[in-house]
Amino acid sequence: MEPPEPTSAKLKLWRWLLLPSVITVALGGFVWWKSRSERLHFVEPIWSDSLAGHENGSGAIGQRRKIGEVWSLTQSGGFAWRNRGVSCHFEGRYPVFTSANRFQQAISERLLAELRDVAASCTEYEWSEWWDCVKEPASGNHREPRASCEVLFANEKAVSLRKAWSGDWGVMQNFVDRDGELHEVDLADLFHGSDWMDSIADICRTELCPQGELADIDDHTFLTFVSFALLPDGLIFHLGNHKAFIPYKKLKDHLRPDGPHRLFQTNVSE
Repeated sequence: MEPPEPTSAKLKLWRWLLLPSVITVALGGFVWWKSRSERLHFVEPIWSDSLAGHENGSGAIGQRRKIGEVWSLTQSGGFAWRNRGVSCHFEGRYPVFTSANRFQQAISERLLAELRDVAASCTEYEWSEWWDCVKEPASGNHREPRASCEVLFANEKAVSLRKAWSGDWGVMQNFVDRDGELHEVDLADLFHGSDWMDSIADICRTELCPQGELADIDDHTFLTFVSFALLPDGLIFHLGNHKAFIPYKKLKDHLRPDGPHRLFQTNVSE
């Protein structure tokens, strides 16, 4: 009877051959999991005297209060090394209000959901897209976009925000509590009368572009692209590189007596 063929050497060889594959699969799985994971962390407090509503006479002067906290969402995706592949690290900052009322909580939840959508669009890559960047290396294959949301004014019934993208001004939004529901304010909610659009467009053009740069744009198109924020004393209008503050007294002939701007004419509260 012949002795069994020794297998210890073959086993050792197979182990050494399989080890790199196991390590590669494990590393790839970790990178895939890490790239799909998000991280939420505290950044800094939000104080009432840092808001634009305070600076424009909200009546809260000398009453420094913590009204919330800035939190950050970070997410990474893809993989790049020596100009091969493609990767992205996204960070978005949003406010979490100290007040436990449902209105402000709904705003924070909405902003976080929006940031998660943006993070997904920035960090999720198709395999074919990533492989094309591996085959054809190029510089600038790692991106780090930033989004932020600054609180301009806040009380228990009204909040105005400014959104920025990678340092640019971005857009402004205004929310009010309407019968327990979160409502985003539109310009049409503020004004009444059949000619309010012509009048407000003329005022905005005069304040935003005193040199007449936007005179050729029709009123509807102009106001569609104008961003605005409600504050205790008036509105900030923004379009492109132009920005202007217009007090309510200059708009009083067109403002609705029961318009949502009234909710912003109160002190900043906790």
